[in-house]
Amino acid sequence: MSTWLKGCFSYFQDNVLLRVLPVAMTTGFLALMLLLPVPDGLTVKAWVLLTIFLTTILAIILKVMPLGVIAIIAMTIVALTQVTSISSRGAINDALSSLANPLIWLIVVAILVSRGLKKTGLGKRIGLLFIAALGQRTVGIGYGLAACELILAPFTPSNTARGGGIVHPIMKSIAIAFGSDPANRTEHKMGTYLSLVNIHANTITSGMFITATAPNPLVVDYISRVTDHVFYLSWSKWALYMALPGMVCLLLMPLLISVLAPPEIKITSGAIEYARSELRDMGPVSTGEKVMIGTFSILLLLWANVPAIIFGPNFILDPTVVAFLGLFLLLITGTIDWNDVLSEKSAWDTLIWFGALVMMAEQLQKVGVISWFSDLLRMRFPWNLVWHR
Repeated sequence: MSTWLKGCFSYFQDNVLLRVLPVAMTTGFLALMLLLPVPDGLTVKAWVLLTIFLTTILAIILKVMPLGVIAIIAMTIVALTQVTSISSRGAINDALSSLANPLIWLIVVAILVSRGLKKTGLGKRIGLLFIAALGQRTVGIGYGLAACELILAPFTPSNTARGGGIVHPIMKSIAIAFGSDPANRTEHKMGTYLSLVNIHANTITSGMFITATAPNPLVVDYISRVTDHVFYLSWSKWALYMALPGMVCLLLMPLLISVLAPPEIKITSGAIEYARSELRDMGPVSTGEKVMIGTFSILLLLWANVPAIIFGPNFILDPTVVAFLGLFLLLITGTIDWNDVLSEKSAWDTLIWFGALVMMAEQLQKVGVISWFSDLLRMRFPWNLVWHR
């Protein structure tokens, strides 16, 4: 029996992506929440749903398992416990309801569209062009990286793919070419500076467009719901409101980092030749890159509602419809194929975890948890009432 138990434990350790201590902490939190008395103003089911939601968030923070797995578990528990419905069928309908949310599909499809950036090499070419134009000094390279992020941000909802998959390799190659390598403890030559610019530019541009990172549509959905759909942030409104603060941050950030983490190498004329050499190796702009440029131009015009501005409101298209149009164009021209769509794991991972979180947020609203929490804040902070008067 002992041997059998040891074998089971060994199999579990080797094959289940589970971290024991975070699991214990999450389970303890779940048990504690369920043992607490249900607060006044909430039903038992509403309290259980809130407990599931908070436990899910804690599991994500502690990285108990991969994010998609946590989302599947949360959706399963919501369906099994029937906290959102009086029947199993109703509960599973609720658990899967957000998978049809257009905002979620906007991000999923935009990630699929952005795959063409890497496949065609257009993302790399854009980055090299900026380095070739601005690479006379290390700070100039920083501005080139920031400009590359800005150009790619509207079309790459995976900020990890944008910053880590497209911009980072260019930055790393330049740093190593100048002898700046953390393996040799020479990262302060310029690698530290460029890395900091890269990550900060990625963060800034992620806030400038709805389609620049996956969580942004959550903000749009939340604002719409709390204002009873009176105020809805369109793609163009978001971009317009964020243009000034975003551009100011992008203009000041490379200079500020050059003061806080100054690179030892200031002059980098060799970076221009490096970028030009890489561009020569890439050859002329390919047909696939031209299709990507054309597709991105169409997406940008439609997301910005340019046809509606010229021809009237009948030409307004939902941003998700526009994203699907972009995917259609790339598929029909062969710029990306169905295997590319199937192999884009980040898109389908986003669909699952994003869908689970949005679903629970919507259900919390329906069962009255959000209004209960709002009333609780008003009671605890009466200055809020005075402010609104």
